Amino acid sequence: MLDQRSPSFRPDVQVLRAIAVLLVILFHAKVPGFNAGFLGVDIFFVISGFWMSQIILNQLDTGNFTFKNFYERRMRRILPALFFTLLLTFFVAWFELWPRDFDTLSEVMASAVLFLANAVIKNQASDYFAPELDSHPLLHIWSLSLEEQYYLIFPLLALLIFKLPKVASNLVFILIPVISFWGANLFYYQNPTAVFYHLPTRLWEFWLGYAAAIWIFQKRNIDPKIYYVAMFGLVGSLFFVNQNSVVPGWGSLIACLSVAIILAKNSQPTPIFYSKYLSILVWIGGLSYSLYLLHQPILSFARLRGLDEPLYLFLLVMVVGLFFSVLMKRYIEDPFTGGLIIGLAYWSVSTNGIPSRFDGLLESITKTAHGNPERKYCHDNEVKDACIHVLDVTPTVAVLGDSHADVLAYAVGEFLSDTNQSALHLSVSGCGFFDKRERCNAWYQDAIKRIASDKEIGTVIISTRIAGQLHGNHKDIWPDVPDLTSLDHQKNVLSAYRAVFERLIKANKKVIWVLQAPEVGPKLEVQMRKALDNFGNASSVSRDWWSKRMAKVRAFAEEQKQNIQLYDPEEVFCGEQECFSVKDGVTLYRDRDHMSLSAARKIVAGIKQQL
Repeated sequence: MLDQRSPSFRPDVQVLRAIAVLLVILFHAKVPGFNAGFLGVDIFFVISGFWMSQIILNQLDTGNFTFKNFYERRMRRILPALFFTLLLTFFVAWFELWPRDFDTLSEVMASAVLFLANAVIKNQASDYFAPELDSHPLLHIWSLSLEEQYYLIFPLLALLIFKLPKVASNLVFILIPVISFWGANLFYYQNPTAVFYHLPTRLWEFWLGYAAAIWIFQKRNIDPKIYYVAMFGLVGSLFFVNQNSVVPGWGSLIACLSVAIILAKNSQPTPIFYSKYLSILVWIGGLSYSLYLLHQPILSFARLRGLDEPLYLFLLVMVVGLFFSVLMKRYIEDPFTGGLIIGLAYWSVSTNGIPSRFDGLLESITKTAHGNPERKYCHDNEVKDACIHVLDVTPTVAVLGDSHADVLAYAVGEFLSDTNQSALHLSVSGCGFFDKRERCNAWYQDAIKRIASDKEIGTVIISTRIAGQLHGNHKDIWPDVPDLTSLDHQKNVLSAYRAVFERLIKANKKVIWVLQAPEVGPKLEVQMRKALDNFGNASSVSRDWWSKRMAKVRAFAEEQKQNIQLYDPEEVFCGEQECFSVKDGVTLYRDRDHMSLSAARKIVAGIKQQL
């Protein structure tokens, strides 16, 4: 951070930093009204591009630029606080995280030291907004790795552009962000998670900061009217962007462009930024890096202890986070702890989360909270690349559906292997049979076509999150059970299921529809802790709640019984009054709605006669 006594100190930039970090914290704390808070990361990227560009442009102009000095300064600036955060998080996680989550955390720790956390986190969940990431202590580190990747390549690009003839320089300068922005929008609907997490589709955001730095370097200024329009544009974008917006892309363009215009103001910023009323924001802006590093570990560990009230979480971060941020900014100086972090991470990953930290009942509860061990290789594949479980022989059974089919496919493959058979695994994240997204429709068309044309496949098992597809995500309404969708939408969903059944039956396939497993109410991690004090059992939702949630699905399923075979797994998960998340020391889920492999094996035992 710039010293506030420096002549180049700009309070407006510090305010922008403060706004960015506060937006991210409010979003991660789930404070109502801040659904667009994730744009804080996009704002940070523009600011980072601006400051790095200013440093390099000034040094190139004076002939003082060296790669050694640039990278050395970046390491001193970034690594000490990062390494301290990683070690502190590891220490707390030792006592708080189950082995599977400790394993996940350790993977991110090691990758963060190598500047690859964005790629690792991208592979750990279906998307940035996935509910299972709420309690990931290092979820936010992806953006720092992405910045570090930018710092590695940008000096080379800046030097190239600086040395090229003017025409070629201008062409390269324009083409890089245009291609990046075009790619972000083009590939968003094919793979939004990859677009969100990777540098090529984020490069244009940094580049806007670069453009602002060049504007100032060339001693140009911004018309005051445009400056104020940009301020209103930044605020306005927060009201029109949500998790369904194309970000990065058209959804983040106004916010990023507005920030770049504010940064490009060459003269002193408007008096409002010197106002004593904004001095607190200037102060927070100076601590923004450390506060950003600390906020997610604080939130995640608080949630693991059952604290979910958004405003309470936000205040907790502001009190605890700011306190430690002040200490980090002043005292953390040692940048040479990367080897220790990688060593600790390797120990954790190689032992699958160091389960020896626990014993007895606790070890049983944690060991069974896992899904498909081959998920990362087999889920969300293109149809032509579908996995076969678990023997490499021609499959006789296909398992089809969304992410709920993933672990069931593996369990079916395990069962079939006893008779030298295998299962074809066809699962895709977040897609229903009725879906307005072309990617989802095309995938299911290909999957059904492959199954229908394969004469060796005689049985198709279908497993989906139909309650969510029909009525909306339960995490948004629990413990209530109202419909979040229209009657027309529900009719379309059921019609799509009926059409799939009919097509498979027409292709002479036996169809087994495994109805959805009950969804978990409060967070699974909280339920697992409760099981420790209740002889290995933890109730999740009431059976009455689940019956109401599934009433329309079951009525529809009864209508299909004459054509297909049904299996309702309710008895596996529920007693007379309640449904369990942990039962007899066995965790039946891997997150808030996906069943564990242990539960999937119980379901396979229930349908084995039909197989």
